[in-house]
Amino acid sequence: MKSVEEHWDDPKVESQYDKHLMHAEIGVITKHIEKYICETATRPPLILDIGCGECEAVRSYSQLPEVYVCAVDRSETRLKLARKNLKGKNNIELVQASVTDSLPFPDETFDIIVSQRCLINLLTDEERLKAAAEILRVCKQGGQIILLEGSTKGHEELNKAREHYDLPPIEVKWHNRFFSNEEILSLFRSEAGIIGIDQSLGGYLYLTRVVKPALLPDMPWDCRFNSAAGHDQVLKGVNGCARLTAWILQKDFTGRSAG
Repeated sequence: MKSVEEHWDDPKVESQYDKHLMHAEIGVITKHIEKYICETATRPPLILDIGCGECEAVRSYSQLPEVYVCAVDRSETRLKLARKNLKGKNNIELVQASVTDSLPFPDETFDIIVSQRCLINLLTDEERLKAAAEILRVCKQGGQIILLEGSTKGHEELNKAREHYDLPPIEVKWHNRFFSNEEILSLFRSEAGIIGIDQSLGGYLYLTRVVKPALLPDMPWDCRFNSAAGHDQVLKGVNGCARLTAWILQKDFTGRSAG
């Protein structure tokens, strides 16, 4: 079997085939970046996106006023695709690096750090601990960490809903390992606490992974049903099926964790 690194070095592999879900994910991330800027920032924030892939998300939230984004990925293949997506952008820096090694940034550099389905590609406890340590090292005191990752609980709830319609369970991909709330807390508890858990993608996932295959099995990913399912009001509808969940952490958070 090929390694996770070899998988992402394949130029034929896309980070997300369901582009409606990709856009919904980007909307969740952007919402929390905007909230941080509105409530906390006294100056334009410096953002780090780890495992940036093709930079579809980076391209979107780099359009927020005055932000500067450093986008990091281990794979040169992903960065080549990113460069095509970012033509004409002058507030984004692309860096080839791995979050499981020493990131090429000084301590406490970034106001916001984003991981969009990056950490789920780390399959061992050792890799995850190294990644968490690097994220915490380069995050400023009071900075936020937005982790949009696979949720074990959301995955289980979605499959329970599929079972109701006699649909087979969705398997976690071989190169992914999902998180529980407890695992997120354990990785970051030394220096950061959870201040929010966003499960708003549950509505989209319920409609497109349960209702659509049960009632409209022949419709492709890029169809009007999936487009309608991505509407903001629908996204808030079925939180329990949030197979993808956003954990919002704050470094040096001393209040009570939401987890």
